Amino acid sequence: KQGRSDPTKEPFWEDLRDLNPKIVQLFQKAETDYPSGTAHQWETTHPNLFELHKALQSSRKSLKAMGDAAGVPIEPPQQSALADATLQLPGVVAAVVPGAGGYDALACLYINKPGVQTEIGSLWSQWSQHDTKVCPLAVKAAKYGEGLRVENNFHVS
Repeated sequence: KQGRSDPTKEPFWEDLRDLNPKIVQLFQKAETDYPSGTAHQWETTHPNLFELHKALQSSRKSLKAMGDAAGVPIEPPQQSALADATLQLPGVVAAVVPGAGGYDALACLYINKPGVQTEIGSLWSQWSQHDTKVCPLAVKAAKYGEGLRVENNFHVS
């Protein structure tokens, strides 16, 4: 179709191919103590966590470019605005549109530190840009083989 490029000829495929194993390695090397401040402030104090943040942002950028090239809203403007606002909160490592994208979900990776989850919940529950309504659903990884578990203790102030 006119105005769309061939997504198979775009560099984001190579970028994603290179980023995915890097993200796995960075998860394995990430510092286990809890930094304060936003991800942009972790470069010297928590370099692996900072690199994980950058790699996840690069992945997000490549996925968005892939969708734009294919004419598919993998990360629509409504979700870009919410993800960008979420990234400004202290303790947030990444905010990304999961799966195939498109208007229905935003995943947030954050530091499990007092107040971080509450701040995310407050932002999301008060979000009103682009006629978007957000309902937080907290999940966490369970032991190997158990998948994700729904958490019932997500508090919003």
